[in-house]
Amino acid sequence: MSSPWFDVPYVFCRLRMTVSHAFRKKEPGQEKDPLFTSHSTDYVIVGTFQLQRMPFSVRPTFSNPKVSLRVSGWSLSGMSGGKGSGAWETGTRKDFTGNTTPGSVNLEIYPDEGHQTNFHTRDDDKFGIKLATHSWERSSTGFNQEARDTEEGHISFFLQQPFPAKPGEVRLKDKLPDLLLNTPFCLAVTACEPPRISGSFRLTPGLPAFRIVDDTVDQNPIPHCRVRVQCPDGVAREFVADDAGEVFIPRSGKEVYTLLEVLEDAAPVSLSRPVGWTVESMPALP
Repeated sequence: MSSPWFDVPYVFCRLRMTVSHAFRKKEPGQEKDPLFTSHSTDYVIVGTFQLQRMPFSVRPTFSNPKVSLRVSGWSLSGMSGGKGSGAWETGTRKDFTGNTTPGSVNLEIYPDEGHQTNFHTRDDDKFGIKLATHSWERSSTGFNQEARDTEEGHISFFLQQPFPAKPGEVRLKDKLPDLLLNTPFCLAVTACEPPRISGSFRLTPGLPAFRIVDDTVDQNPIPHCRVRVQCPDGVAREFVADDAGEVFIPRSGKEVYTLLEVLEDAAPVSLSRPVGWTVESMPALP
């Protein structure tokens, strides 16, 4: 089936998945000597990358074989049981902050199925991270044993969402019926609870030089703000962020642009007031 998505050369993607939950439960069948399991975690997975349309595909397919995701978070899991002098507990904490090893991400659009779209990592053995682990065993009798080590894990995801028949910006829905996230932070391979999702797919000529967001946890974009940027020739110039808080600057290579100031209104520079802001880093152009 023909689709105008076949004429789109690139798709710029921004993805953010946030997972945060905690529970403590009593295991069944342990009335005389109760056994409790507990688990808590808080982590975020962020990606900013460009996908290129693959030629000769039977459906519009976009891919990037060298995507690296940014991951930051922790998890804590444990068991406890016994009473009085027989009480004991075990636990493991995992921590990681950094980038995954590179892997492939695909975007596949099915025009004959209402433009249903699959967005996913391609290989389960890619996007590797090495977590720092701290494990312990303790008892009320004074036994205490601890160990620190590293553990290798992988990140993978699969989600589905309809795309419009006409190419344009697509925002990811917060809650999707078909969503799978595999992560080493949770007890099983699959995340215990569906993540909160935000992100978008945009048709842009290249990657933005900057994305201006506020300093809240959700990092909401600051649209249409003015920025002063020092260009490679040493001259400071003004640019305006778009609806998504992104600043596009035509670039032909690896020139360095430095953000100097963010202004909250359209007054002259001498009268405008600086605002609080955060810059979300962008990957270098390929």
